[in-house]
Amino acid sequence: MTTVSTREPGTDPPTTLPDRVLSLATFLRECHHAVRRTEWVAATVSRVAPVAAGLRLDLGEAEARTPAEAAALRAFIPTELIRTLRDTEGVVLDAALLQGARIVVQVTVGIHKAYGFEARVTAIDPRIVAKIIDRQDALVRERLRAEGLWDAQGRLPPPRIVRRIMVIAPRGADGLGDVEPGLRRLEAAGVLDLVITHAAFSGVDAIGGLIAALGRADDQRSCHGLDLVWLIRGGGVASEFRPFCDPELLRAVARLRIPVWTGLGHASTQPLIQEVAARAFTTPTAALAGLHDCLRAELSAARRAEVEVRSAARAVLAEARPLLAARVEAGTHAARAAVAARRAEIARAAHRGEAALADVRFELRHRRAELDRLAREFSGALRELPATQRGLLAASAHEARGRLREVLRGDTLELGRVRGTNAALAYVERQRTELDRYELQAVCALQRLAGTARAALSHLAEGAAALDPEALPGPGWCLALDDDGAPLATAAALRAQGRAHLIFRDGPVAVRVEDTTHPGDHSKPSPTAADMTL
Repeated sequence: MTTVSTREPGTDPPTTLPDRVLSLATFLRECHHAVRRTEWVAATVSRVAPVAAGLRLDLGEAEARTPAEAAALRAFIPTELIRTLRDTEGVVLDAALLQGARIVVQVTVGIHKAYGFEARVTAIDPRIVAKIIDRQDALVRERLRAEGLWDAQGRLPPPRIVRRIMVIAPRGADGLGDVEPGLRRLEAAGVLDLVITHAAFSGVDAIGGLIAALGRADDQRSCHGLDLVWLIRGGGVASEFRPFCDPELLRAVARLRIPVWTGLGHASTQPLIQEVAARAFTTPTAALAGLHDCLRAELSAARRAEVEVRSAARAVLAEARPLLAARVEAGTHAARAAVAARRAEIARAAHRGEAALADVRFELRHRRAELDRLAREFSGALRELPATQRGLLAASAHEARGRLREVLRGDTLELGRVRGTNAALAYVERQRTELDRYELQAVCALQRLAGTARAALSHLAEGAAALDPEALPGPGWCLALDDDGAPLATAAALRAQGRAHLIFRDGPVAVRVEDTTHPGDHSKPSPTAADMTL
């Protein structure tokens, strides 16, 4: 180095000029290479703060005797390391998890061109990772206990009868292949219904897929009924089981109102879902054996219930037999008494019926004699009625015509005397009224006579209809009936009918009535009984 002195008397000493002057960037780069070093460091995290590209940690020395002697270092955990731990170990580093923790980390120190001296965490001791995992699980337990969800599955009553199961497993999982044949055999035997749902158990989408599958299980419970939910897989590396420690997945399991059984196939790793589920099995095959135990217990309970029911039925029957026998005896005695009373009542009714029948027979004999008498009287009147009726009609008509001629003759003379006067007209009207009254009296008398005859004949016909042919008075008597079985009470009815059925004592005869006096001429007088041919 060359020193140039330009000092004048009474001035400052001369300035030393450097042989090599570096730019700031070159200086920092050379310092970075000189200072850069990587070591494993044990320290306590006193403060954690999230930053844009990761986490900033304040590391301290817990063994220092005084705070002034304590060493301190500000370190940085990059996002790449956080993501690697999450994907490989299933550990999610956050401020709450690292705060106050004692860690062993690999630190690389150097000079950053923007921030100066820098300590960058490049790795974490696996043993510390396990402790971090345990700490993380403990925090999740505390949160779920505070929410009342940690033992929610354990509080569910076990299914009394298992009839419908949903199995959630990865597609093509070995664990599903181990148990599906046995489950299918149970389904084919009609023991249970099987529903299989596929979901990823590892990877970025594992937690969301499992929560969605549990939601479908809840829908199945609401719509079709569901007794059990299985979560099974066929083993794997320990890091693949970390999704089963996720608090959101554990909340979904705890809130499900269906017992959840797990068979994850990894004996050394016990994720938190094994503690939250209603029952946890080491392998899917063990879960199938547990299902068989449930079915056997169900069968045993059914058999015990059958034995209890049979015993109770026998006891009830044993108690009921004496009561039943007493009631049967009482009922039999009452029935016999009722039958005896009914028989006595029937006997009394039969006696009354026989007495009434005797009275009816006596009445019938009396009425038969009365009918015989009426028939004899009516037959005599019937033989005389046509001639008498014609005589009466002829006499009445002759008298009426004579009276009319006399009235007309008198009217003519009277009219000659008082022609042109109102008195003549009044006299004629009075005479006509008198003639009409006389004719009306004659017609009424004839109608009464005919009515009497018809009534007698109708009475005889009614009496005859009430009797059988054996009740006819004797030979020569018969009943005349039309085609409908109604009695023909008059000769006019017989002529109008044209045919009749005559019932004699020895049987019926069908006859036809012919008019032999004036056939085809209806203007002639009606024939008498002697003019008709049967």
